[in-house]
Amino acid sequence: MNAARAIAAISTWALLVLQWGWRLSLPPTPWPAWLAALLFSLPLLAPAIGFLLGRPRAALWAGTLALFYFCHGIAELRASPEQAAWATAEIVLSLAMVIAGSWPGLAAKLRRRRSAPPPNV
Repeated sequence: MNAARAIAAISTWALLVLQWGWRLSLPPTPWPAWLAALLFSLPLLAPAIGFLLGRPRAALWAGTLALFYFCHGIAELRASPEQAAWATAEIVLSLAMVIAGSWPGLAAKLRRRRSAPPPNV
């Protein structure tokens, strides 16, 4: 497993754990905390299982899903300042997932650009 894939896998699993910790630490609401945690972590299960099975596109899907968590973290940071630590952790982990998931494609594009002949002007 290369470094970008390892970062994406660790970030995915950490974001799963973060969702459960965050939801279970909130004050009681009409919704059960475990149900909220399950709903927020359900989308992450597919790439997390993909990492366990060694699927090559798991990092790409994790990075794509992380955009949702990034937006959620930004919204929570603005709406609930008392949840700032949880929201900041969600933002950092989702950014790590996006960057790690897209790194192989970015690196391949840079390699092609360096090996391409200069354009005739």
